[in-house]
Amino acid sequence: MLRSRVNLPLGRRRCFSTSLQARHAVRFHRSDFEGYDRHVAVIGGGITGLTTAYRLSENPRTHVTLYEKSSRLGGWLQSEYLDVDGKRILFEYGPRTFRMGFPGAVATIELMQDLGLRDEMSIIKGTGARYIYHKDHLERLPGPDQGLLGNLWTFASSSFLRGLLGKILRSYSETTTSSEGSESAIDVQGDLSQSLGDYLESQLGKDFVEDFASAIIHGIYAADIYKIDARKVLPGPVYSQGKVNLLAYMLVFSRKNMYCANWDITLHQQKFFSKLGPEKIEEYINLCKSGSIFMLNRGMSRLTEKLAKRLNWADNVDVRLGRDVTSILPSSGGVKITVDDGQVAQFDHVCSTTRSDVLQKQLNGLCSSLGDQDSRTASELISDAFKNLNGAVNVMVVNLYYKEHGLTPPGFGYLIPNSVSISEQNPERALGVIFPPPDEAGQDDSSEGTKIGVMMGGHWWDDWKESDLPNEEQAIDMAKALLRRHLGIDQEPLVAKARLQRNCIPQTRSSTFSMGLLDSFLCQHFQDRLSLAGPSYGPAGLNDCIRAASLNASMILDQESSTNLSWYYTAPALAGHKKEKDGNFYTPYRSKFDGVFPALFFLVVLPRFAEFNVVTMSFATSVYNTFFRRNAVYLTSIFVGAFAFEMAFDTVSDRVWDSMNQGRQWKDIKHKYMKAGGGGDDDDDE
Repeated sequence: MLRSRVNLPLGRRRCFSTSLQARHAVRFHRSDFEGYDRHVAVIGGGITGLTTAYRLSENPRTHVTLYEKSSRLGGWLQSEYLDVDGKRILFEYGPRTFRMGFPGAVATIELMQDLGLRDEMSIIKGTGARYIYHKDHLERLPGPDQGLLGNLWTFASSSFLRGLLGKILRSYSETTTSSEGSESAIDVQGDLSQSLGDYLESQLGKDFVEDFASAIIHGIYAADIYKIDARKVLPGPVYSQGKVNLLAYMLVFSRKNMYCANWDITLHQQKFFSKLGPEKIEEYINLCKSGSIFMLNRGMSRLTEKLAKRLNWADNVDVRLGRDVTSILPSSGGVKITVDDGQVAQFDHVCSTTRSDVLQKQLNGLCSSLGDQDSRTASELISDAFKNLNGAVNVMVVNLYYKEHGLTPPGFGYLIPNSVSISEQNPERALGVIFPPPDEAGQDDSSEGTKIGVMMGGHWWDDWKESDLPNEEQAIDMAKALLRRHLGIDQEPLVAKARLQRNCIPQTRSSTFSMGLLDSFLCQHFQDRLSLAGPSYGPAGLNDCIRAASLNASMILDQESSTNLSWYYTAPALAGHKKEKDGNFYTPYRSKFDGVFPALFFLVVLPRFAEFNVVTMSFATSVYNTFFRRNAVYLTSIFVGAFAFEMAFDTVSDRVWDSMNQGRQWKDIKHKYMKAGGGGDDDDDE
């Protein structure tokens, strides 16, 4: 019988295998963990679970048991090499790139360095051309890679961009005029539950959502923009009771090294800075800012392979494949879990990184174990907490390799918005198309032709039955038909592979109130011994998952009480980094203005009386950073004379800071969450 424990003597260690380990019913006790101070279970073997287990294993006094339902580790990071006509072709079936930038990429870069993957990172400095499919052709979006004249020409030559900008200005002018003088009060279950589509439509008009924003959401979440929660996508929705002037916001937040971020980003940055010296911190910051994106030249799954290998060789880690955790229950001094093979174990702490619907099933036993009245109350509370967190979409990934070179326009690819006709231009219900990686990517791939990726499905397939989903052959035919219609590619690919990724991207609706209830429930029944991480509870990007895992592990090791949820429904933090003369870094909350050109640039786009709240401002900031940052100085110089009287710095900055300080009122709203979920008394000092 195979041993389930991986802590074999050094001479007998085996390389990690993703093959299914033999199942056997075992009840193990505290004696199995003798010699350790803490015993932690991690549920889920995707990138979040692997990173959590790895960070926990760095403490030799902590024993980690990792449970994975399937026969392999790695989750959706899946790479495959194929031999085609004597050439080695790399296909990716999951995420293909990591985003660079500070502070978002800090946790990822730190992990790459620790795993020895720095030399395998291929950093792409430019953003490359990005397109949106509009009607029956591609529309190139402005970007810093085009330069000032190139961007001006892109706007001038595109009736789509000119028309979209005009519609945004007209719509927003009407919205601002109609709402002038009114205050938008916070409703715990109202405004906080607004979908991203509804909110952006109310601010920028339906055309902006249908023609542009929906395409961005297709590319990131494969989601319906009118169903996904704004809080899921953007850092901090509707946090102020009034509205904040966009110009004021940009004047304050466009300062050098300043940004508005969720508390999880700020807290991770502070923990990260605290354990490194100034020189190392500066090295990480410069590395994070050295490019736009990066990829691993031997495939994205190299990251999960490295993590699995480290866990396999760690004496304090037990990896259990093919084990489905069916129940999670609080017990005296810990948490008890049950596996489908009958195995029962108790741990000091459990971290779940699975989807929220899986967690809900695992908690059902808790409700039935309570008294009748408490059981009904707990069941209703869990139902309310999970009803807007549950749900995930299927995405079909099709990779095609053509012998011919240069079949696609230069750039990263294009996304397909809601406005594209399903019946005429997109019967395949595609989400987007990915072009070949740039030459500077330096991938370990000897292909000389054209490699294309097609993503289909997502929310478009929500109502489809299992029998309606295409098989591999049908999906390949659909992808070829799409490329023929959109790009005029009539050639047959040398090789094509398709893979259906089931329930791969969680679809969170109205997450703010729901996560407040869930946080309260878990605190009450598990006393902070059960924590959560993963895309069901926060943003779905790779950087976000790795950061959530690193922060979760740090909180467990430091014995800091947290379910790891509160970072996602509390107000955003104002953060940044600054290097003092003594060489030390600190995180400032206010500093002197370091330039106003980026802020003034937005006056070209929006009228001076435009007012946004935090959701729209965050979206605008993302668009600005992506497309306009490098040209802001030049464009602003052209228009600065017309807006000179807008430079009332004191009035403007005071208004922003007064509005941002209203975020403190969110302490009262968190109390409402706790009371709604029976979370106990408040311990906060006023």
